Amino acid sequence: MEIRAPRPEDAEAIARNHQRAWQVGYRGLIADDLLDGLDIRDRIDRWHRALVDPTMTVRVVDDGEGVRGHVTVGTASCPTGTTDGEILSLYIDPDHWGHGYGRALLHTGRELLTDQGYERLGLWMVEGNARALALYESDGWALEGPRQPFILGGVDYGTHEVKLHRPD
Repeated sequence: MEIRAPRPEDAEAIARNHQRAWQVGYRGLIADDLLDGLDIRDRIDRWHRALVDPTMTVRVVDDGEGVRGHVTVGTASCPTGTTDGEILSLYIDPDHWGHGYGRALLHTGRELLTDQGYERLGLWMVEGNARALALYESDGWALEGPRQPFILGGVDYGTHEVKLHRPD
C-alpha cells in the first residue's frame, strides 16, 4: 500500500471509489433514489477541479493495482474562532473496506493538518454511519455536538451530519 499525492489521471478512479462508497455506505441513511441518481460524469469533473484546488490537499491510497480511496483535508468550513483543520472527505472503495486503507488515510490526513499548523481538527459525518463512527472513535475522535442538515452542492440529502473533533 502506498499513500501518495494524486495525479490528474487519478480523478476518475477517485470519483468512482467515492461514488461507490456513497452508494454502499449511505444506503439506508440517504434515500435510494438520490444514491442511485448520482452522476459519475459530474463527480469526475468535480475531482478534476478538486485536484488543482490550492485550498485542499488530497492523498490517495494505491495498492499497486489502482487507487482504492482518498482523503481530502483543508480549512474547517465552520470556523470556531480557533485555527481549525478539517478532514473534508475520506472514502474507500467498498470492495476494499477492512484492509486498513481508511485508518492509514485518516492518519495521513491528521499528519497533513498538524504539519500545516492547525491547532484543532474536525470532520463532519453522516449521522447514523456506524462504520465511520467506529473508525473515527478508534482514532481518538469524539462527537462534538453540532448537528446540521446534510446539504451538499445545493442538494438536501434528507438526513443530518454530525461534527467530530480530535485535539492534536
